[in-house]
Amino acid sequence: MHRRYFAPDCPLVNKIGCTEVPAICVYLMNKEANIETHVVPVGFEEEGFRILLWDKAGNEVGVNQVGEMVIKSRYLSPGYWRQPELTRVTFLPDPEGGDERLYRMGDLGIRLPDGLILHLGRATSQVKIRGHRVEVAEIEMAMLSLDCIKEVAVAAQEDQYGDQILVGYMVPAKQPASSTSALRRELVQKLPDYMIPSAFVILDALPLTPTGKVDYRALPMPSTTRPDLDSTFKAPRNHTEHLLADIWEKVLGIDAIGVADNFFELGGNSLLAARLIVRTEKVFGKKIPLATIFQRPTVEKLARILNGEEQSIARSSLVLIQTGGSRLPFFCMTSVNNLTALAHYLGPEQPVYGLIPSYLDDLNTSFTVEQIAAECLEEIRALQPEGPYLLGGHSFGGLVAFEMAHQLQALGQRVQLLVLIDTIPSRTKRSFRLCFQGMRYYLKHGRLDILIDFSALKVKKLFLSMLTPEDIHNKLMMVKWKFPSKLKSTRIQTAMDTYTLRAYSGRIVFFEAGGSPVPWRKLQCFQPFRDTRSDWAMVAIGGLEIHQIPGGHASMLDEPNVQMLAEKLRACLDRVKFG
Repeated sequence: MHRRYFAPDCPLVNKIGCTEVPAICVYLMNKEANIETHVVPVGFEEEGFRILLWDKAGNEVGVNQVGEMVIKSRYLSPGYWRQPELTRVTFLPDPEGGDERLYRMGDLGIRLPDGLILHLGRATSQVKIRGHRVEVAEIEMAMLSLDCIKEVAVAAQEDQYGDQILVGYMVPAKQPASSTSALRRELVQKLPDYMIPSAFVILDALPLTPTGKVDYRALPMPSTTRPDLDSTFKAPRNHTEHLLADIWEKVLGIDAIGVADNFFELGGNSLLAARLIVRTEKVFGKKIPLATIFQRPTVEKLARILNGEEQSIARSSLVLIQTGGSRLPFFCMTSVNNLTALAHYLGPEQPVYGLIPSYLDDLNTSFTVEQIAAECLEEIRALQPEGPYLLGGHSFGGLVAFEMAHQLQALGQRVQLLVLIDTIPSRTKRSFRLCFQGMRYYLKHGRLDILIDFSALKVKKLFLSMLTPEDIHNKLMMVKWKFPSKLKSTRIQTAMDTYTLRAYSGRIVFFEAGGSPVPWRKLQCFQPFRDTRSDWAMVAIGGLEIHQIPGGHASMLDEPNVQMLAEKLRACLDRVKFG
């Protein structure tokens, strides 16, 4: 791939087509065009072609939802030469009985409200890494933009725990090849943390198929040898360092780790950090805050704490996600992985901090929304003593942000921005009743494929597929009265149930999940569950600003939906900056 430059007055022509079908979309863009997304659209449907977007079950998805691109037209290739089975699977007859046919492109797309189509890459090139949907082509382009790399391929491989990790395969542009440390330093400027490969493999040439394309199946597994780091290898020097080095090698699956090697440069991530802390606590019999590995990410530094040579790091509710820039910091309560992606798309000028209250660590301690908000505020004000403040939260975190805003106003402080991301004021037995009614609805209509997706019904897919509808109905009746009490017993559920909304004098920006694989809003019995807008409108004295984001409650923070969320949120932050 090469970067090309156009003369100032030349338009950019973007189109999509393939061997099996001519150009189906064309998009013209001049230098004055305003592109609101991170990708250039492929355009509107050309005459004689209709683009359908399908989910995995072959049903059309709605506006702002990702689906496989399927072309409906009479202007299609007759099929593949001497490959009748492939032709049968790829080219489908018109379900309406007309003279048109369907062609499954194998690409992902999304239709905007005005009908504009965005192309999101191959369906087979998307992988899920630590809860995030990742487009490997985007990582390949970022790596290929580095001067030190000539050719590149990125693939998902399974680690020793069965989890998916990203591996970057590259042919260096010069020798010696750049170190893993140098590659990470450059890629961190271009990609969010979860999109940076856990391992890098140097190859003389990429394996190719007979047609000249990269053969991803032939890419080797990464080696267990220590990667090429900037730090020189230093062997363990005492008993504690020997024990720690052995733990690190087992957790990371790497041989001969030095005491000065950085955990994250070795391919570590937040999930592996949690595993590392658990094993370390078991071996040494000491409680270690998870934040320790982020602030002391080498064997020798962690050994000093375990030997009592340094004081253990105090538990902190604040997690630095992104620093830099002159803007006010944005404090948000959601998972670190989700916030890392959101911060990346907000841009390097926006400082972002995550909130992980200590109350969530102790499984035997109950808490209230007010207590969590007070704990978070204590650390926020230690970092930023005076307002204005920028607060946000997803799901339960939104309630905490709402309460923090109240407590700050009571202290005479100004809250400039309060962002709630699909936060429901209270989830009581009603929410389970609605979930149960939804399961009954799809059981009645024979949609077992959707019914299987209900995580509330703790039944394995294989087992469920063997049951008759009557068996499933009986199973639902068994769990109907057990599950509400289980929900009620959870600490977060209890905190939400005991929290009372009260009028807030400021303005609330509410981001609502705009799409779900289950059409709840089409069912009358589910309407009360989506009364969230009116609940917040009643307490937002300063007004309620609503934005709808593609995806469900959780997937709105996944790729590619998180990019639209970040664009809308960045616009809100820009208004704060300029007045």
